Amino acid sequence: MGGSVCIISDNEDMGQVLSHVVRSAGLTGVLYDSAQSFLQRANDGPIGCVVVDVPLRGNGEALLQTLTATGNDWSVFLVGDARSHVSAAAAGRSGAIVVDKPFDARLLAQRIRDAVNPVR
Repeated sequence: MGGSVCIISDNEDMGQVLSHVVRSAGLTGVLYDSAQSFLQRANDGPIGCVVVDVPLRGNGEALLQTLTATGNDWSVFLVGDARSHVSAAAAGRSGAIVVDKPFDARLLAQRIRDAVNPVR
């Protein structure tokens, strides 16, 4: 599969934390400060998976619907209190993996690495 890890976070500090997690997994991360900026550039190169810090200003459910509608097979990680900010139905339809805060950075790095480079 390969590709970069797209990190969407409107919180600068959490964006940096997630970028560090991705680098610690030996992967390349691209940080976006909004769902809109990600969606505008989503076709710029190969994507391995998408990591979304929730809550996200704007509509996180609309982002999930868009990701689902595109038909891509990217793994989507929702990091944070996703159950409060994104409905279970939207998360379920998207196949998103919910990772609650606080999270184990090593475990998250491994899960992201596995999503980007699945064992065949």
